[in-house]
Amino acid sequence: MKTMTASYSKVLAFGSSTTWGWGGGSGGFSEASADYEGDSYPRQLAALSGWNVLNYGIVGDRVTTATTHDPHPCSVRFATMLADNRDADAVVIWIGENDVSNGSTATQIVNGYKQLIAMANTAGTKTFIATLPGTNYSATAAKEVTRQQVNNWIRQDHGQDGCVEVEGALMGASRRVMASGYVADGMTANPQTGYPHLTPVGYAVVAQTMYLALLNPACPIPPVTY
Repeated sequence: MKTMTASYSKVLAFGSSTTWGWGGGSGGFSEASADYEGDSYPRQLAALSGWNVLNYGIVGDRVTTATTHDPHPCSVRFATMLADNRDADAVVIWIGENDVSNGSTATQIVNGYKQLIAMANTAGTKTFIATLPGTNYSATAAKEVTRQQVNNWIRQDHGQDGCVEVEGALMGASRRVMASGYVADGMTANPQTGYPHLTPVGYAVVAQTMYLALLNPACPIPPVTY
């Protein structure tokens, strides 16, 4: 098991809407809006840690294919980000929800992760991958199986420097962590229904989880109990 104690100056947060901060501000706005309230996890992580955390989240982005929000494959944006930040100490990859919801297989998603890990390793940037939060992504059992398969892969050592257990951190938390209207049972953060977007409280949970995982990187990590 890889473990270490680390410190950082610049951290790159790479992902989709949950990295961008959707749901974390008034009217659903956050990081990239004129109405943002500074509630995205990268902004909260920067405040918590004192690190320079750059937000590279794009709403709707996927690790497997191009999208209307990002007309190039995810790897192109990732490569550009690394090239523009050669002094970055670490990159956190938290992406895949949209791939699951659009029917990508676990193998396809994992192959996308492998490409990103290899690129970050070549750049000499420490790489962390975060598990996907527990929502059903369109209410099919097959997609939930895919999500769990992807998360189980993320928790193992595949050349990344650390794993971040976001799913476990959000499981059983207060309903305040999920954006309004996304929690069906009113009791848990991850009732296997709804969407992955969070409230400011939820993004604070993610920021704290990221902070601890980056300070004390570990890989592999134990699975969660459903």
